[in-house]
Amino acid sequence: MAYVATAWGYEVDGDVSPLLTLAEFHEMTGGKFVSDDRIQSAIDAASARFRSWCGWHIATPLSCRVTLDGGERRVWLPSTNVTAVTSVTVCGHDVTESCQWSRMGELRLPYSPDVLSAVVVEYVGGYADVPLDIAALVADRVTHEIALPFGVQQETAGNVSISYAASAINGQGSTHLTASDRAALSAYRLWEVR
Repeated sequence: MAYVATAWGYEVDGDVSPLLTLAEFHEMTGGKFVSDDRIQSAIDAASARFRSWCGWHIATPLSCRVTLDGGERRVWLPSTNVTAVTSVTVCGHDVTESCQWSRMGELRLPYSPDVLSAVVVEYVGGYADVPLDIAALVADRVTHEIALPFGVQQETAGNVSISYAASAINGQGSTHLTASDRAALSAYRLWEVR
């Protein structure tokens, strides 16, 4: 396998695609923004921001490899949806058959010496389909960014009136997570990131 490093501290064999396709976005929004060429970059930005906050790729299932420090017999894989653990080595020794694991990413090792980078785990993680609540959140964020661009929205000279777009008021546009964003994503956030 040809593993590639991710920003989340593990490697994947395959491409990490956006959490929503352009076609899915248009279907969810009734084609309201079909002619706007900013949609794909807004989808990419929202996908990256949500994944960063959650600490892993979320969807789709990918073969993953993570290297963990030893010292604890109970470790957590960077996924809240593990579907297979294919290989576990501790200091180069295969212990796959002696391990227990859960879908939520907990892995119990038969032993774990206190050595840095002692444990290497290959597993399959990620939801088969992007969860509907995350897809809706991406669509909502993209719609918000497209409909309410960053910056001044209205300006009046007589008696000086100025209005700012909601994304300008919120701070960072697609890079900012609101409290409702964080609440919606909390079920997919890794424990060690919390």
